[in-house]
Amino acid sequence: MCSVCDPVWQASRGPLLPGRVATDGDGGCFRKSVAADGVVCGSVDSCSTPCVAPFGAILGRVASGVSRGSIQLLRVCGKRIKPIIGLVGGIGAGKSSVARILQSLGAAVIDSDRLAHDELTDPEVMATLRGWWGDKVCPGQEVDRKALASIVFNDPRELDRLERLLYPRIHRRRERLVEGFNADPMVRAIVLDAPKLYEAGLGDYCNAVIFVEADWPVRVRRVAASRGWTEEELRRRENLQNSLDTKRANADHVVINHASMDQLRTDVERIFSSVLATFA
Repeated sequence: MCSVCDPVWQASRGPLLPGRVATDGDGGCFRKSVAADGVVCGSVDSCSTPCVAPFGAILGRVASGVSRGSIQLLRVCGKRIKPIIGLVGGIGAGKSSVARILQSLGAAVIDSDRLAHDELTDPEVMATLRGWWGDKVCPGQEVDRKALASIVFNDPRELDRLERLLYPRIHRRRERLVEGFNADPMVRAIVLDAPKLYEAGLGDYCNAVIFVEADWPVRVRRVAASRGWTEEELRRRENLQNSLDTKRANADHVVINHASMDQLRTDVERIFSSVLATFA
């Protein structure tokens, strides 16, 4: 269990996406749909002009249900060099297992939990958290994630404040990694392993999204073994996120992860080949 994902990223500000809406990221003129947000961009298919949409406006569009994500988070809206694949699913569904298989097939994986962990060790972030909540969240040289969790889990406004601090910083790290992987000839695709992919406005940042599904009893057993959670705790944490039905409906592919690893690999290989073929 990631020490950041557990206390911080498994919570949600609320149901941001009522369902997938085919808008800018699915085709059409980007300027027409988001000019009010200050975006300077032409057609998604042909534009080579850098996007300058403010991050707050992007999240606002996701929260209002106007878009499933934000292709405007790209620096450039032109043709991608390599496909970006997003991973979503329930807690304990096995997204990390799918990410490892994709990595073995030549994809580079960007772990959002890892990026969040790195940000929480940044001196500037730590100073901000200490200024907000005192020494109890930063008693020494690192963030006390349990203390942080006790604050953000119990006050949606504080969680919102934390996410508004971290999300733009994580996005900048992600962009640098994407640029590097695009330049690496050994990388066939880029995978975003992000528990809150849609909530962070990344749905349309991806060329394809894979929903990882596993039965409830299977997930209960997994989180009990890996995180020490009870069934009630899993249900409580999951209720803080967007519904699985919404995530599944917004995804482009579904992979079942409660059978054998051989079957899982076969299914992931099939989806990966399909994504590469579609992108080409």
